[in-house]
Amino acid sequence: MMERIGRWVLWSLLMWSVQASAQKLILSTFDYESPIMEGVATLMQGLYEAEGLSFEVRRLPGRRSLMEANSGRVDGELVRIALPRSEFPHLVPVPEPLLTIHVGAWGFHPGISGVKSWNDLKGMRIAALRGMLLAEANLDGEVIWSSTVRSLFEMLDRQRVDAIILPDEIVAMAVRRQGLMPGEMYRSATLASFDVYHYLNERHAALAERLAKRIRELKSTGEWQKRLEGLLDVNIREGSAETLPE
Repeated sequence: MMERIGRWVLWSLLMWSVQASAQKLILSTFDYESPIMEGVATLMQGLYEAEGLSFEVRRLPGRRSLMEANSGRVDGELVRIALPRSEFPHLVPVPEPLLTIHVGAWGFHPGISGVKSWNDLKGMRIAALRGMLLAEANLDGEVIWSSTVRSLFEMLDRQRVDAIILPDEIVAMAVRRQGLMPGEMYRSATLASFDVYHYLNERHAALAERLAKRIRELKSTGEWQKRLEGLLDVNIREGSAETLPE
């Protein structure tokens, strides 16, 4: 009798362990620091907890991160622009945008403030983060790719490139938190503004719909934007020289 009870207890503990571990998803994302990704991770953790779930973030090079999520080796992608279904058929977006991102070209030369479009960058030496699909699509491969934000700023500082392509939020983080670029910088006009989404592998399609519903509910009360503003805390003026805080 005691042996049977012992086996039952052992089996129950095993099942509890399996169920507990099954509640934790693995999400991939870019392998560099960003207030965008950090803010989204914080917001999404709250939504996952409301669903009785949690997740762990695995940082990988940009394109590899997408491949891992699309193949199902991880459960999803933390934050991405709208992805072509033809290239990533097994990724399902949570059908409610997380936030809008603004991307510009940044450099030391005053002429950068006169850049109004991607075409205006032709002939310049441009650097961007590896896996940044937007830069891949608009610059026809004429880009020096880097794996870290720090190395982009180092290339700019050493005059190896004329401009770097980054979202405003990442530039602000690099300057304010790490002191990478003291002094004056110039920003182009906004080259792109786009919504970003949370993605899940297709096996979690039902969860995607539930998360979207929760995001919409928070947006309807203004709470989503309030939380975002608190997490990002970014305000960068467009199109003119400015001294960025160290």
